Amino acid sequence: MSDLVLPKIGLGTMGGRGKKAIEAYSEAIKMGFRFVDTARIYFN
Repeated sequence: MSDLVLPKIGLGTMGGRGKKAIEAYSEAIKMGFRFVDTARIYFN
């Protein structure tokens, strides 16, 4: 098992594209989000 510990709440990025999505992700990180759920299949 890994010692990796993730926050209980994360930001999903599926379907997020374009300027508004970038702004939203940036604001979430500024607010303190540290778990951003990304995947190659999301194409973002």
